[in-house]
Amino acid sequence: MKKNTLLSICLLVFAGILFSSCKKDTPAPPPSQAELIKGTWSLVNQKMIVVVNGEEVSSETYIGKPQDFLDFGNTGKVTIHIDGEEDVSSFVVLANSKILIDDEEGTITQLNANTCTITFTFATEDGFEKLIINLKK
Repeated sequence: MKKNTLLSICLLVFAGILFSSCKKDTPAPPPSQAELIKGTWSLVNQKMIVVVNGEEVSSETYIGKPQDFLDFGNTGKVTIHIDGEEDVSSFVVLANSKILIDDEEGTITQLNANTCTITFTFATEDGFEKLIINLKK
C-alpha cells in the first residue's frame, strides 16, 4: 500500500512539473503597416492611368532603374529618388491601409516584408488619374 501511495504521489508531482513547465509561447503580434513600410524600397515600376468619362484614355509605365528608390525613414520623412530627381516629403501611415505623403492620400494595396504597392487617385475635371507605385526590398 505504501508503494502504491508513493508511486501515486511521484506520478502526480511529475505530472504537475510537466504541465507547469509547458507554457505556450504567445506569438509576437505581426508588425504594423507603419513598421513594415520603413526602410529603403527599390522602385519596380510606376504606372499612370488616365480615365476620362469612364474610359481609359492613356496608360504610361515607368520601369524603375537600379538607382530609383523610396526610403521611408523613422522620422516621418520619405526620400524619393526617381529618374535622377530627388525629393524629401513627410509621410504618415494612417488607419485602413491609407498613407499620407505630404498632402496626398494613397492606399497601401499590398505590403509585406518584400513588396509594397501604393495607389494614388487624383480627381480631374472629367475623370481621374491613378498612379500605381510598385516597390520591392
